[in-house]
Amino acid sequence: MDCRPRAECQRRPVVRKPGEQGFSLMLLTVSMFVIVGMLGLTFDVGRMFITKNELQTFADASALAGVSYLNGTQAGVTAANSVATAGPLGTTKPNGYDFDTIAITNVTTSYSTTF
Repeated sequence: MDCRPRAECQRRPVVRKPGEQGFSLMLLTVSMFVIVGMLGLTFDVGRMFITKNELQTFADASALAGVSYLNGTQAGVTAANSVATAGPLGTTKPNGYDFDTIAITNVTTSYSTTF
């Protein structure tokens, strides 16, 4: 575009209506609130899944450690139960969750009475 007179080539200032000023700031504020909320939710859900996996690993490892003591006698069942409730690492190093910072102490066992 070739403009000969200088006055015609200059941009005109944007004229806004009184109700349109500040809309982008308001939109940015609402968007940041939503993004920070989603970030917090993601963090909490991630921690929940990590804790669930740690507790499931403890239950699986305790069951497998207890099975190794089963020999068909009452003493074997008692030993398997004590190992299953204490955890695979025993009482010398308590098993934990929350990245091994909280010891698992409240263990409840239940067994089937039939096959």
